[in-house]
Amino acid sequence: MISHIVLCQLRDGVTSAEIDGMMRKTRTQLLKIPEVKSIRCGRRIESPHEWGFFVTLEFESMERLASFRANPLSMRYREEILAPHIIAFSELNYELDPGKDVRFS
Repeated sequence: MISHIVLCQLRDGVTSAEIDGMMRKTRTQLLKIPEVKSIRCGRRIESPHEWGFFVTLEFESMERLASFRANPLSMRYREEILAPHIIAFSELNYELDPGKDVRFS
């Protein structure tokens, strides 16, 4: 399993309501993509901090992550949901439980 973490730096002036909308849209849009096994997203509760919003997605493999990135829904999410609200992001990938059979997770 691969954990794909995206840390986002929010634009000045992004409101709490806008962040709530981002979280809601993140779940509803990205869960439509079959490669996504699970998703979590949220806001930073300690202020001020550079990375005010995060998304964590899990995939069965790096190949599934690559398919996700190429999916039109994923590209539209980045353009329509993230881009208007962020000025920078950082992506991290971690391997979870190497060799573990995901059917028993």
